[in-house]
Amino acid sequence: MIETAQAHNPRRPSRAAFLAQALDALETRTRVLNGRRARLKTIKGKVNRRCEEIRVELDECQLAASREALLRMATRAK
Repeated sequence: MIETAQAHNPRRPSRAAFLAQALDALETRTRVLNGRRARLKTIKGKVNRRCEEIRVELDECQLAASREALLRMATRAK
């Protein structure tokens, strides 16, 4: 049946050629998506590291504020 269809339309690719082209397009798309995934994982790692740095800075600021508040209360109590 494919041969008959090709006889009527010689510009139509064979089923094997069509499937090979579709497979090639799928492999290309997979490579692109894998590259994007790798870049996103890298960015996610950088963001997570920066978030941890910010958490540490916030903890340090909160400790400093607590120390200052305790010192103020201690000086008032005298």
